[in-house]
Amino acid sequence: MLAGAGSASAEPLQTWDGLKSRLDAVVADAAESGVTLSVAVTDLAGGFGGATVTAGEDEQVKAASIIKLPLLAALMADVDAGELDLDQAVTIPAGDPNIVGGSGTLKDGQFPLDITVAELMELMVQVSDNTATNVLIDLAGGFGAVNDYVAALGFEDLYLGRKMIHPASPPLQENYISAEEVTELVTMLWEGEVLSAESSEHIIDLMRGQLVDTKFGAVIPRVHLANKTGELADVSHDSGIVLLPGRELAITTTTSFTDLPREEADVFVQETARVVYDVARLTGDVTADVAAIVQPHIDKAAAQDVRVSVGFSDLTGDGDRVLLGSQEPYNPASVIKLSLLAAVMRQTERDLLHLDAPVTISPYMVVGGSGSFQDEEMPFTTTVRELVRRMVVESDNTATNVLLYHIGLPTTQGLIDDLGLDVMRFNRQMFPGELIDEPANVLDVGDTLALLEAMYGDELLGEDSREQILTWMGDQEVDTKFGAVLNDAPVAHKTGETGNVTHDVGYFLVPGHESAVVVLTEVTSSAGFDETQEIGNPIVQEIGLAVYNYLDALAALDGEGPTDAPTDSPPTQQPTTAPDDGGTEVPGGTGGGPTAGGGTLPTTGVSTAVLAGALATLLAGIAVTAVARRRGAVAE
Repeated sequence: MLAGAGSASAEPLQTWDGLKSRLDAVVADAAESGVTLSVAVTDLAGGFGGATVTAGEDEQVKAASIIKLPLLAALMADVDAGELDLDQAVTIPAGDPNIVGGSGTLKDGQFPLDITVAELMELMVQVSDNTATNVLIDLAGGFGAVNDYVAALGFEDLYLGRKMIHPASPPLQENYISAEEVTELVTMLWEGEVLSAESSEHIIDLMRGQLVDTKFGAVIPRVHLANKTGELADVSHDSGIVLLPGRELAITTTTSFTDLPREEADVFVQETARVVYDVARLTGDVTADVAAIVQPHIDKAAAQDVRVSVGFSDLTGDGDRVLLGSQEPYNPASVIKLSLLAAVMRQTERDLLHLDAPVTISPYMVVGGSGSFQDEEMPFTTTVRELVRRMVVESDNTATNVLLYHIGLPTTQGLIDDLGLDVMRFNRQMFPGELIDEPANVLDVGDTLALLEAMYGDELLGEDSREQILTWMGDQEVDTKFGAVLNDAPVAHKTGETGNVTHDVGYFLVPGHESAVVVLTEVTSSAGFDETQEIGNPIVQEIGLAVYNYLDALAALDGEGPTDAPTDSPPTQQPTTAPDDGGTEVPGGTGGGPTAGGGTLPTTGVSTAVLAGALATLLAGIAVTAVARRRGAVAE
């Protein structure tokens, strides 16, 4: 549901002509480093009239593992014709010459091995398995059958001349591609021109699961990308689709080079992806951009039985806001404490409460859960200011309850009512125990976003109170959500977690693009708290990082950044793979290859002056495990 969001087809800040210019600049930079680079990009969504732009000389180059895409198309054509079944079992005998080194896991399996066609395809695409590829070439009818299929589609540069790892010497030839023809093939698959809709989608789904993230995947979040990589000692390529809803773009980048580490060529491949990704995500309509960026994360979470709500408000422009995902209420966990925070600060501004007033905590007020007051010797005398600080920074439950004793639940609910929040209710204390029968606390994404907007605006609180709130929220110590991926960023936030929910909400204070962000999640299939955090926290992290990196990219476009402090992508488990197809240079499977996984999103940063030194360092921590799908019998 969009509230105030503009059209996703807004006039782009990055125009199609500008795309050509920027890609030409990358080609020129690559040439200075001894890398011959070619790029072809096609508009799949129609926002640019379905146009194609190319940069560099579109010449035929050695294919490496990109040749596996036309092979996959030929195989799926056989599936459509009823000549091949994805569930069909294939036996790979011991000593089969198709068993080769290089990338993949099958080479380490126990043979003879029974495996399905679908599993072979998955291994060929997602870990670039060379043994799987060689078996599939035979299933497709060999070189002649694949090349006849490719030629019938009108391609002249795509050519399968040898199996993986086998040297290109007579009678074998080399495998070849060109950037423009591979992009055309990807476009045909996307548009369903050559295969059934089911077969086309099957190929794209396999590409979505790509596990080698050293090229496009190093700069485009996985949820926004479907791709296939390829590399040899002297070439490095990637081809795929930028998957932003309504802004999809096909891109292929090829490189060739000599006497240069492949990692240096990969940098130019990454830069082409960054340029194209920016064209898709930076249109000038901020709320529409955020919707396009966030929706794939929500869809991915839904497939994991996770209910997600995301709210975003541009605090510097016209107040545009967007609400995405579920609009149903949530258990608020500690996020509800923000309403008490606002109520306390309003009471201080009315001289009904003083932050430095002493407060004595009696033993009966102490509750468990988060916070450090429970460890103090009671009775314990402190101040209202320290109670509020610990409530926000540590999410201290005892501090929260003492503040509620001090100003009363009706005062907090009165503020909520004054703001016109219909769903949010602060009905009971933290950890109420069995004797408390008040209704549970509750909130939804719309009310939570409205509360953040009110706390940041000029009508509810004065500037001093707002700055104090930002300071406390900026000192947030819970670093399992936004704090796990936004290192030293100007982010002021409040987390919440209990039962089967995990949330983070707050302010992304990118200079010139200050915004309020709400991410609420409920793991509907969770068996308990620990499992909820394991499943839900990575989703909160990924969404927060995607939104922050977008805002930082906008700041860079404005000349406001990017700034100095890095942001980190959630680390992924690195699949066990060996080098890609070795080709002529590495017969028998020796030689170097990719380190799968380990890519990061674009390095961005923030100004340390935004909160006048009030924001503390946010620690990066939690690892997000991307479980690489493997067939148990062959994985090592």
